[in-house]
Amino acid sequence: MRPHLASALLVVALAAVACGPSPSGPNDPAAPDQVTPDDAVKATGARAVAASFVSAYASDTGAHPRALARLVDGDRLRRWVHWLGIQDREFPGTISGVVENDQIGPAAPFRVTSVQGSEAFLRDVDVQATITFSFRPDDGDEITLSRTLDGPMRLLFDDEHGTWSVLDFTRDGIPLSRTFEIVAESAAASKGGIDVAIDSFVSVPYWQFFIRMSTDRAIGLEPHDIELLDADGGIVAVAREVTSSLRSLAIGRVVEGIVTFPAQGSADGLTLRITTRGPAGGTAFDFRLRGLIHPIPVTGSPSPTP
Repeated sequence: MRPHLASALLVVALAAVACGPSPSGPNDPAAPDQVTPDDAVKATGARAVAASFVSAYASDTGAHPRALARLVDGDRLRRWVHWLGIQDREFPGTISGVVENDQIGPAAPFRVTSVQGSEAFLRDVDVQATITFSFRPDDGDEITLSRTLDGPMRLLFDDEHGTWSVLDFTRDGIPLSRTFEIVAESAAASKGGIDVAIDSFVSVPYWQFFIRMSTDRAIGLEPHDIELLDADGGIVAVAREVTSSLRSLAIGRVVEGIVTFPAQGSADGLTLRITTRGPAGGTAFDFRLRGLIHPIPVTGSPSPTP
């Protein structure tokens, strides 16, 4: 198998591993008996990219996190970076981050059993780091919150370009692949000149739906227009926040925004109802969530961090 083809297949294989029930990461760590010069060079490169990722996560807090985007691979992390930029763009103020206690440990090879020789392209880097973010709203008091990145960071080597990219990392004790997911294409609906799609979803520390919409009429959304309903149609939760782009939609163009709910124990029996409001009245869109999203249980009080 050509090396660059193996790298491409690894992205697919690792996506499948990430969807499994275990949060532990690699399914078969590899420990070579002898470290070669090539192994040492690769380990150095993987550790350098891991350090750059931590730094970029803290500093790349604008609407277009290009530095962060250059450091990731795979559909999941590319999509996560995109929506991280949307989230930062929608915040009514400024965001800054500072790295604390940054330690980048060894880079250990590991293998995916479905791809022969994958240990040549994969490294797990042990990261110990905390990022403290400062949120300075245009109105109101500054808030400081922290994210811990302590744990393994999974990287893939692109043999064609000789570079490493991040495929997964640990955030607040959980692999991102367990908390952020791309939603199936079936989560889209059109009605009365309005298109609504759930692009992605995150379940920790609270539920966030990353929404893409377009309209041919003047419409808008407020938190009370977006609800989680039980199997009998009863209201389980009302959205805590709807970002500014969805509150008043521009006519004739695609708009992206975020809807936030308190974390729920399960998606079973729940329906997400989005009711748009405008001069012509309301239009409701229902999305049954069972099988569409796969949240993990959350304990404690979640805090709003990026």
